[in-house]
Amino acid sequence: MLRKTGIRSLLLCCLAGLTRAAPAPPADLTVLSVPAVRAALERLAPAYEKSAGHKLHLTFAPAAELQQRIAAGARFDVALLPAPLVTTLTHPPLLREPRDLARAGMGIAMRSGTTQPAPRNAAQLRELLLRTGPVAMARAGACGERFLLLLENLGVAEQIAPKLVDTRDASIDLLAAGRADLAIAPIGEITGRADVALLAPWPLEVQCYQTMAGAVSVHSRQRGAARAFLHFIATEADAGALRERGQEPLAERSR
Repeated sequence: MLRKTGIRSLLLCCLAGLTRAAPAPPADLTVLSVPAVRAALERLAPAYEKSAGHKLHLTFAPAAELQQRIAAGARFDVALLPAPLVTTLTHPPLLREPRDLARAGMGIAMRSGTTQPAPRNAAQLRELLLRTGPVAMARAGACGERFLLLLENLGVAEQIAPKLVDTRDASIDLLAAGRADLAIAPIGEITGRADVALLAPWPLEVQCYQTMAGAVSVHSRQRGAARAFLHFIATEADAGALRERGQEPLAERSR
């Protein structure tokens, strides 16, 4: 009797092992992201890969370029973009399951190795812009139109206009290449580079914030892993790592 009971228990254990769900196999995730979150993402990626066992393939490009790629049918799993653009790409549905991740402020960049006083308020920012040389900015980029409005509010639009170097690419690329003395860019984009440095964030009274969001491609074959990656950023990522790279974590919430 004891022998039969032992055999029965062994069979039940074997059946339980067969019916238990197998762990998800490692996945390769392709992530399209704007440069504004590059520094934070590169900091967080190794921790996610270690904890989840998945491999991330990161591609960074300006928002307008990523929008074109996505609309043209690019193959990817996760997109990290400004929240308004994520909303646009969910109608018609090119992205799904969007969620806000972090808020990014704007900064003023200078070339590494240079020094000058950092503006602490709007008046000091006005003086900085008047005495500096060419200023690189992206009108179509993050807070580009807001910067032009700021110049008007500071009463220096006419004086600064001839010094503006507008670009469709990253403004800090022009700065690093020596084509500008300063650049206007998201803080996270500035802190992710070695050839430029953050002179200062925009003064608090004129700061422009941009909410960054993530979403899953409707064509992703790794939806579960993609969803888990966004969950990791939103709820498990080190908030200090985000703040160090110019991002302010947001409480998890569906969009």
